[in-house]
Amino acid sequence: MTIEKGKLSIVISAVCTLVLLGLAPATAGATELVPPTDGTDSTTTSTSGDSQSSNTGDSTAESGTTPEQEQTDVHTFKSQGNAYLLQLRSKMKTEHAQNQAQAIANRQKHCEQLQNMVNRQVADFSRNAQNHLTVFNNVYSKVQAFASSKNVTSSNYQSLVTAANTQQSNATQAVAALKSVAVNIDCTQQDPASSLATVKTAVDSTRSALQGYQQAIKAVISNLEAATKTSATTNSQQ
Repeated sequence: MTIEKGKLSIVISAVCTLVLLGLAPATAGATELVPPTDGTDSTTTSTSGDSQSSNTGDSTAESGTTPEQEQTDVHTFKSQGNAYLLQLRSKMKTEHAQNQAQAIANRQKHCEQLQNMVNRQVADFSRNAQNHLTVFNNVYSKVQAFASSKNVTSSNYQSLVTAANTQQSNATQAVAALKSVAVNIDCTQQDPASSLATVKTAVDSTRSALQGYQQAIKAVISNLEAATKTSATTNSQQ
């Protein structure tokens, strides 16, 4: 009986010990297990948060620049800008040279066209001047033949004939000079037309000489007409 009571006491002591251990608070250094509320492991969540904080810190450190790096970047940008400006200036010089060459070619072409046009005009004027001279010579010859055949004279007839002969000589020389004019335009000048002064002078001289010859012939004809009327009046009175 005594032995059975002793065994019962041991069992009761063991049960009490187990109950006390289950109700005792966690000791220092022990890990408290907290059941997760969302189905995830709290330990894993804590670790993930630490990793994110670490990554954020590393990213911030990498994005920062030092003054030396900024100076290097500025120097690089300046070098790139200078290279671009040099390239742009070179391109502009090339385009300017091409434009100059094209302008010279256009001026040369225009000059050649101008020279051809002037040559045609001079040739046409020379031909017309020669035709006028031929007509005036024919008229003057007929006038002189009429005066000689009709024996019509006046006090100043001979002086008028002498003046007409002088004008005839001047017109003949002017027409010959115009025919010999060679049109050579200096295309290197800014104003190639300025080299046409010789042509203009020859044309003006020929025009003036022909006009003078024509006026001299008219003067002879007018004198002969007046002399003829006077002679006819005298003859009728006789």
